[in-house]
Amino acid sequence: MSDPITIHVTHADSHLSTGGSAIGLPSGAEENTGKMILWTTDSAHQRKHTLFSLMQTVQIRYEDGDLDIETFPSGPFILSFGNESAEVEHGLVVCTDEKGGIYLYAHEDVDIRSLIRAANKYCTRWIRLDVR
Repeated sequence: MSDPITIHVTHADSHLSTGGSAIGLPSGAEENTGKMILWTTDSAHQRKHTLFSLMQTVQIRYEDGDLDIETFPSGPFILSFGNESAEVEHGLVVCTDEKGGIYLYAHEDVDIRSLIRAANKYCTRWIRLDVR
């Protein structure tokens, strides 16, 4: 069982990351945002802001070519947090490590730009609900 205060990301029995936030973006999440997995260890009132900030940073750094993306041919990414776990069978995972570093893991044939834009758009709309 995973440590309940961190989020773990694995792939095919390989541990990829341990940290405070993870966003799982399965293929098709552009049209169905309900498929997105949005987890952070932050408190409930800070959660939206943390994920919004993460996706804003990811989109800017991706567009600037300032992010390394580790790709995999197949196999699900497993996200675990306490007693919960979720799989991204085919898609992209954005996560932070314990020091705040940002990591992207994707399947080779995924439209990374489209998934990043969809997640950023979703998080932007989500945060605006708090402003109104």
